[in-house]
Amino acid sequence: MDIILMAALVPPLILLVLVYRLDKIEREPLPLIIKLFILGGLSTFLAAIIENVLAYMLEGTMDPNSTLFRAINYFLVVGWTEEGCKHMALKRSSWKHPAFDYRFDAVVYSVTAALGFAAVENISYVINLGLTVAPYRALTAIPGHCIFGIYMGYYYGMAKHCERMGERVKQSRYQFLSIFMPMLLHGFYDFCATSRSSTMSLVFLGYIVLLDILSIRAIRRFSRNDRLV
Repeated sequence: MDIILMAALVPPLILLVLVYRLDKIEREPLPLIIKLFILGGLSTFLAAIIENVLAYMLEGTMDPNSTLFRAINYFLVVGWTEEGCKHMALKRSSWKHPAFDYRFDAVVYSVTAALGFAAVENISYVINLGLTVAPYRALTAIPGHCIFGIYMGYYYGMAKHCERMGERVKQSRYQFLSIFMPMLLHGFYDFCATSRSSTMSLVFLGYIVLLDILSIRAIRRFSRNDRLV
Protein backbone atom coordinates (compact mmCIF):
# COMPACT_ATOMS: atom_id res chain seq x y z
CA MET A 1 0.00 0.00 0.00
CA ASP A 2 2.89 2.39 0.75
CA ILE A 3 4.29 1.85 -2.75
CA ILE A 4 0.87 2.45 -4.28
CA LEU A 5 0.41 5.71 -2.36
CA MET A 6 3.90 6.90 -3.30
CA ALA A 7 3.34 6.10 -6.97
CA ALA A 8 0.05 8.00 -6.88
CA LEU A 9 1.14 11.01 -4.81
CA VAL A 10 4.72 11.74 -5.86
CA PRO A 11 3.96 13.08 -9.41
CA PRO A 12 1.36 15.67 -8.30
CA LEU A 13 3.52 16.74 -5.35
CA ILE A 14 6.55 17.25 -7.61
CA LEU A 15 4.52 19.46 -9.95
CA LEU A 16 3.12 21.36 -6.98
CA VAL A 17 6.60 22.16 -5.69
CA LEU A 18 7.75 23.29 -9.14
CA VAL A 19 4.80 25.68 -9.53
CA TYR A 20 5.10 26.92 -5.94
CA ARG A 21 8.74 27.85 -6.56
CA LEU A 22 7.76 29.94 -9.59
CA ASP A 23 6.05 32.40 -7.24
CA LYS A 24 9.08 34.71 -7.07
CA ILE A 25 7.70 37.83 -5.41
CA GLU A 26 5.97 36.45 -2.34
CA ARG A 27 5.56 32.76 -1.46
CA GLU A 28 2.09 31.72 -0.36
CA PRO A 29 1.45 30.54 3.24
CA LEU A 30 1.80 26.77 3.60
CA PRO A 31 -1.40 26.37 5.68
CA LEU A 32 -3.39 27.82 2.77
CA ILE A 33 -1.58 25.59 0.26
CA ILE A 34 -2.29 22.50 2.38
CA LYS A 35 -5.94 23.50 2.76
CA LEU A 36 -6.34 24.01 -1.00
CA PHE A 37 -4.68 20.66 -1.73
CA ILE A 38 -6.96 18.82 0.71
CA LEU A 39 -10.14 20.54 -0.45
CA GLY A 40 -9.19 19.93 -4.07
CA GLY A 41 -8.78 16.26 -3.20
CA LEU A 42 -12.11 16.10 -1.39
CA SER A 43 -13.84 17.72 -4.36
CA THR A 44 -13.25 14.50 -6.32
CA PHE A 45 -15.99 12.81 -4.31
CA LEU A 46 -18.54 15.53 -5.07
CA ALA A 47 -17.53 15.46 -8.74
CA ALA A 48 -17.94 11.67 -8.87
CA ILE A 49 -21.48 11.87 -7.47
CA ILE A 50 -22.54 14.61 -9.89
CA GLU A 51 -20.91 12.89 -12.87
CA ASN A 52 -22.63 9.58 -12.13
CA VAL A 53 -26.05 11.22 -11.84
CA LEU A 54 -25.62 13.28 -15.03
CA ALA A 55 -24.16 10.35 -16.98
CA TYR A 56 -27.11 8.16 -15.95
CA MET A 57 -29.56 10.83 -17.11
CA LEU A 58 -27.67 11.30 -20.37
CA GLU A 59 -27.58 7.57 -21.12
CA GLY A 60 -31.36 7.50 -20.93
CA THR A 61 -31.73 10.06 -23.71
CA MET A 62 -29.22 9.04 -26.41
CA ASP A 63 -26.96 6.30 -27.72
CA PRO A 64 -23.87 6.03 -25.44
CA ASN A 65 -21.77 5.05 -28.47
CA SER A 66 -22.62 8.12 -30.51
CA THR A 67 -20.18 10.97 -31.07
CA LEU A 68 -22.72 13.46 -29.72
CA PHE A 69 -23.06 11.51 -26.49
CA ARG A 70 -19.30 11.36 -26.05
CA ALA A 71 -18.92 15.09 -26.74
CA ILE A 72 -21.64 16.05 -24.24
CA ASN A 73 -20.33 13.58 -21.69
CA TYR A 74 -16.68 14.62 -21.81
CA PHE A 75 -17.08 18.36 -22.29
CA LEU A 76 -20.10 19.05 -20.08
CA VAL A 77 -20.61 16.13 -17.70
CA VAL A 78 -16.94 15.40 -16.95
CA GLY A 79 -15.19 18.64 -17.92
CA TRP A 80 -17.66 21.09 -16.45
CA THR A 81 -18.29 19.03 -13.32
CA GLU A 82 -14.66 18.38 -12.43
CA GLU A 83 -13.42 21.88 -13.20
CA GLY A 84 -16.45 23.35 -11.45
CA CYS A 85 -15.76 21.34 -8.30
CA LYS A 86 -12.10 22.35 -8.35
CA HIS A 87 -13.15 25.98 -8.79
CA MET A 88 -15.51 25.74 -5.83
CA ALA A 89 -12.70 24.43 -3.61
CA LEU A 90 -10.42 27.17 -4.97
CA LYS A 91 -12.79 30.07 -4.42
CA ARG A 92 -14.02 29.02 -0.98
CA SER A 93 -10.45 28.86 0.30
CA SER A 94 -8.67 31.73 -1.41
CA TRP A 95 -10.93 34.47 -2.76
CA LYS A 96 -11.06 36.50 0.45
CA HIS A 97 -7.74 35.35 1.88
CA PRO A 98 -5.41 38.29 2.72
CA ALA A 99 -2.47 36.50 1.06
CA PHE A 100 -4.20 36.75 -2.33
CA ASP A 101 -2.57 40.01 -3.41
CA TYR A 102 -0.68 39.11 -6.61
CA ARG A 103 -2.06 37.69 -9.84
CA PHE A 104 0.32 34.73 -9.93
CA ASP A 105 -1.03 33.74 -6.52
CA ALA A 106 -4.18 32.68 -8.35
CA VAL A 107 -2.18 30.28 -10.51
CA VAL A 108 -0.51 28.75 -7.45
CA TYR A 109 -3.87 28.35 -5.70
CA SER A 110 -5.69 26.84 -8.66
CA VAL A 111 -2.86 24.46 -9.52
CA THR A 112 -2.74 23.35 -5.87
CA ALA A 113 -6.47 22.55 -5.84
CA ALA A 114 -6.20 20.84 -9.23
CA LEU A 115 -3.28 18.68 -8.10
CA GLY A 116 -5.13 17.76 -4.90
CA PHE A 117 -7.95 16.57 -7.14
CA ALA A 118 -5.45 14.73 -9.36
CA ALA A 119 -3.79 13.08 -6.37
CA VAL A 120 -6.98 11.55 -5.00
CA GLU A 121 -8.12 10.53 -8.48
CA ASN A 122 -4.70 8.98 -9.07
CA ILE A 123 -4.87 6.97 -5.84
CA SER A 124 -8.20 5.54 -6.99
CA TYR A 125 -6.81 4.57 -10.40
CA VAL A 126 -3.66 2.98 -9.02
CA ILE A 127 -5.54 1.01 -6.34
CA ASN A 128 -8.13 -0.26 -8.81
CA LEU A 129 -5.95 -0.82 -11.88
CA GLY A 130 -2.52 -1.44 -10.39
CA LEU A 131 0.90 0.18 -10.49
CA THR A 132 1.19 -0.24 -14.25
CA VAL A 133 -1.08 2.78 -14.81
CA ALA A 134 1.05 5.06 -12.61
CA PRO A 135 3.77 5.92 -15.19
CA TYR A 136 1.20 6.59 -17.92
CA ARG A 137 -0.86 8.89 -15.68
CA ALA A 138 2.29 10.62 -14.42
CA LEU A 139 3.00 11.67 -18.02
CA THR A 140 -0.56 12.49 -19.10
CA ALA A 141 -3.40 12.90 -16.60
CA ILE A 142 -1.43 14.50 -13.75
CA PRO A 143 0.23 17.17 -15.95
CA GLY A 144 -3.18 17.59 -17.61
CA HIS A 145 -4.85 18.57 -14.33
CA CYS A 146 -1.93 20.89 -13.59
CA ILE A 147 -2.31 22.57 -16.99
CA PHE A 148 -6.06 22.99 -16.55
CA GLY A 149 -5.25 24.63 -13.22
CA ILE A 150 -2.78 27.03 -14.82
CA TYR A 151 -5.43 28.45 -17.13
CA MET A 152 -8.06 28.44 -14.41
CA GLY A 153 -5.68 30.46 -12.26
CA TYR A 154 -4.89 33.01 -14.94
CA TYR A 155 -8.54 33.96 -15.40
CA TYR A 156 -9.23 33.67 -11.68
CA GLY A 157 -6.47 36.20 -11.02
CA MET A 158 -7.92 38.53 -13.64
CA ALA A 159 -11.31 38.24 -11.95
CA LYS A 160 -9.74 39.23 -8.63
CA HIS A 161 -8.09 42.24 -10.29
CA CYS A 162 -11.43 43.32 -11.74
CA GLU A 163 -13.05 43.04 -8.31
CA ARG A 164 -10.41 45.35 -6.86
CA MET A 165 -11.01 47.80 -9.73
CA GLY A 166 -14.79 47.67 -9.23
CA GLU A 167 -15.38 46.23 -12.72
CA ARG A 168 -18.20 43.82 -11.89
CA VAL A 169 -19.10 42.85 -15.45
CA LYS A 170 -15.51 41.96 -16.30
CA GLN A 171 -15.15 40.15 -12.99
CA SER A 172 -18.10 37.90 -13.82
CA ARG A 173 -16.74 37.31 -17.31
CA TYR A 174 -13.34 36.23 -16.02
CA GLN A 175 -14.89 34.02 -13.35
CA PHE A 176 -16.85 32.29 -16.08
CA LEU A 177 -13.72 31.90 -18.20
CA SER A 178 -11.83 30.46 -15.23
CA ILE A 179 -14.14 27.44 -15.44
CA PHE A 180 -15.01 27.50 -19.15
CA MET A 181 -11.46 27.46 -20.55
CA PRO A 182 -10.26 24.55 -18.38
CA MET A 183 -13.50 22.75 -19.22
CA LEU A 184 -12.72 23.00 -22.95
CA LEU A 185 -9.14 21.80 -22.46
CA HIS A 186 -10.28 18.98 -20.18
CA GLY A 187 -13.16 17.94 -22.40
CA PHE A 188 -11.01 17.73 -25.52
CA TYR A 189 -8.37 15.77 -23.59
CA ASP A 190 -10.90 13.15 -22.46
CA PHE A 191 -12.67 13.06 -25.82
CA CYS A 192 -9.42 12.22 -27.62
CA ALA A 193 -8.03 9.93 -24.91
CA THR A 194 -11.09 7.67 -24.93
CA SER A 195 -11.46 7.46 -28.70
CA ARG A 196 -10.81 4.09 -30.35
CA SER A 197 -9.73 5.75 -33.57
CA SER A 198 -6.04 5.57 -34.46
CA THR A 199 -6.35 9.04 -35.97
CA MET A 200 -7.69 10.45 -32.71
CA SER A 201 -4.89 8.70 -30.83
CA LEU A 202 -2.41 10.67 -32.92
CA VAL A 203 -4.41 13.84 -32.33
CA PHE A 204 -4.29 13.11 -28.60
CA LEU A 205 -0.51 12.68 -28.68
CA GLY A 206 -0.05 15.92 -30.59
CA TYR A 207 -2.48 17.68 -28.26
CA ILE A 208 -0.53 16.57 -25.16
CA VAL A 209 2.81 17.70 -26.59
CA LEU A 210 1.44 21.06 -27.78
CA LEU A 211 -0.40 21.67 -24.51
CA ASP A 212 2.72 20.92 -22.48
CA ILE A 213 4.87 23.31 -24.54
CA LEU A 214 2.33 26.15 -24.51
CA SER A 215 1.59 25.75 -20.81
CA ILE A 216 5.24 25.77 -19.77
CA ARG A 217 5.75 28.97 -21.74
CA ALA A 218 2.54 30.48 -20.35
CA ILE A 219 3.27 29.81 -16.68
CA ARG A 220 6.79 31.18 -17.00
CA ARG A 221 5.36 34.32 -18.61
CA PHE A 222 2.71 34.65 -15.89
CA SER A 223 5.46 34.34 -13.27
CA ARG A 224 7.74 36.93 -14.94
CA ASN A 225 4.91 39.43 -15.45
CA ASP A 226 3.41 39.03 -11.97
CA ARG A 227 1.80 42.12 -10.51
CA LEU A 228 -0.59 43.20 -7.78
CA VAL A 229 -4.23 42.27 -8.30
